[in-house]
Amino acid sequence: MKSKIIFMVFLFVLSVVMLNAQTTVGKVSFLLGQAQSAVEGTNNWENLKMSSKIASNHVLKLIDDTEMEITWDNGETTEISGPKTVKVTELLKGLKVQTGWLDRVKKKVGILLTDNENANVRGVAGVRRTEVNIEAKDSLYWQPLQETNFNDGYAAFKDNNFERASELFEKVVMQNPLGKQAEIARACLVTIYTELKNTTKANQHLEAFLRDFPDSELLSIMKESKK
Repeated sequence: MKSKIIFMVFLFVLSVVMLNAQTTVGKVSFLLGQAQSAVEGTNNWENLKMSSKIASNHVLKLIDDTEMEITWDNGETTEISGPKTVKVTELLKGLKVQTGWLDRVKKKVGILLTDNENANVRGVAGVRRTEVNIEAKDSLYWQPLQETNFNDGYAAFKDNNFERASELFEKVVMQNPLGKQAEIARACLVTIYTELKNTTKANQHLEAFLRDFPDSELLSIMKESKK
């Protein structure tokens, strides 16, 4: 009887290991709040944390206003806001809808702006990863630049007014090249000049971005401009 129980436990453990090894499709790359995962059809919820593996047969549950980003094995990312329960298979279907690089940069920049705004409002390092519209009149809660209105440049960038946006962002990076606004301005300038097929300027700003902001949340998407 004892040997039978041991054998059954062995088979169970083996099946779990094999299942996880075969179905891992991504990992948690950002998490603010509480999120859990369970294999479909079960009620064995486990808490997720940074770098937790995501399997194709998982169901994800985000509690309250939790924000989570998943980086898939193919390099794509998906952002989820709570409260929500969703199957990983549904998220994988969404990956088939490809968006342009410009739109994805705009989304990432919008998220980073919101992160920093909320961080300063709350006075803590962790922030919600919710994308909102930031208009020119809104305060970003950073040190304001007297000569140039960063928000005007961002508004122009969102509207694809690249001439106006590049003019303002070029001034931003000159005034405070290592500031948070300059980090985002550099990223926007790389995007703008890439869209305008100005390879020389795009590469100049990309080199400066990679040199000055090696830990930026925009780093991965900026590297895509080289592809």
